[in-house]
Amino acid sequence: MRPLDIAIREITKKEVEHHLYDYKVDGLSLYSVIRLDVRKSVLRQWGLQSMEVCDSIKWMKVIKSCFHSFIDLLFFYYGKTKCSTLFMAFPRVDKVNGLYLDKFTDPLIDCSGLKQGYVIFEPGRGGEHKKPRYHERSIVNIDALSAFVALYGVIKSVFKTKKIELEFVELMKSINMAFDDINVNSSLLRKKIYADIFSVHLYERIYRKKGVEAVFATVRPLDVFCAGNNLGLKTYELQHGVSYEGTELYSGFRDERLLPSYFLAFGENEPKDVYGISEDRIINIGFAFHTFLNNLIPKTELNISNAVLVVSDPEITNTLVPLVAGLAKDNKDMTMYYRCHPHEFLTSEQKQVLLDSGVKIQDNTINISIVLNQFNNIIGENSTVLYEAISCGKKVGKLFFEGLNPEYLSPTDNEYFWEIKSQEDFENFIKAPVPQKKNKSIYSDFNVGLFKNLLKR
Repeated sequence: MRPLDIAIREITKKEVEHHLYDYKVDGLSLYSVIRLDVRKSVLRQWGLQSMEVCDSIKWMKVIKSCFHSFIDLLFFYYGKTKCSTLFMAFPRVDKVNGLYLDKFTDPLIDCSGLKQGYVIFEPGRGGEHKKPRYHERSIVNIDALSAFVALYGVIKSVFKTKKIELEFVELMKSINMAFDDINVNSSLLRKKIYADIFSVHLYERIYRKKGVEAVFATVRPLDVFCAGNNLGLKTYELQHGVSYEGTELYSGFRDERLLPSYFLAFGENEPKDVYGISEDRIINIGFAFHTFLNNLIPKTELNISNAVLVVSDPEITNTLVPLVAGLAKDNKDMTMYYRCHPHEFLTSEQKQVLLDSGVKIQDNTINISIVLNQFNNIIGENSTVLYEAISCGKKVGKLFFEGLNPEYLSPTDNEYFWEIKSQEDFENFIKAPVPQKKNKSIYSDFNVGLFKNLLKR
């Protein structure tokens, strides 16, 4: 078990012991709204690194995007067209055949045969919307909505509401007692509470006005699901990754008002009790994106048989960069490609270390499934991409040295991977035939019939 997993367990235990979920306004637990922010603060002060979104913000882009978004929202809200199904796009898009798409919602729409009656709400991503965009005519950019909600939170944190403020002050006392007076920004937490409560009301108005009956989203957006649950709509969360153990997002107390009706998994993977929802509400509908790709893109492979794709994560950048540079220097007869996680940002010094060692930095805007199609050899630590590579019949290695400590979803999964614990192991990995090890898929075929039945419930 990694230190992060131990820390998550300790945090969730303290949350319950100090009754942090008991402070409520109109039945909504205030701590449920801010707990992810609190957990990140605790982990940072405990010296542990959690995943952060570090995209730089270009304010002129944001302002321009908010203006266009405001027009979008006006036409959508006051337009006559009803939409029974609302999709909240994933926070990032991938490039496929020259088009940008969200690999969770766009293929689901295409492969299920939805032709009308749906809308896609797309977040701002720092004011940037990649184009050309798949399903562009069905997209409503919600930058202006997000900005309006944030502004409301700022204003209301000054002109406070008594019933919210009474609960919030007591909650902050309990948080400080639970976590030994951690340095948490109470002002930001107050703004978030006011903003999210307001956001719930806004989404309720949108759902009523447009006749929404079902909502699909990833990464458990609390305001989106809470509004849907308040109105008795069907809410569905699309699985966006595979969890090994406890996570900041899912672990701990489950607030039913903020949970989806069902969690739609993309495969039969264990464990299942790590997604913050009871297992009887997890439904495997398969992965529509793979069906989408199979219909779209021919398979290709690099001609360089010993090219290696290194799959990184934000938590291991400082360890992995010098390790990869060292492997590249000791194995000059092969080409190594370093692929950053979308939330990982290399410093100029780290980039130079890789380039000086002959390592190429792979373009991470290109969808990973397409990239995997070009390589035979893939290495990394704990990224879900490694399991995806296994399912594609690739030769996959987990790095067990220089401080890296890989884990498996299941104790028997070591049968599918090469365990690379030394330079010698790495050389043997490169020389071995593809794939040699057993094959395993974390994805199931998309079950279009099951998905259509969900929409009819």
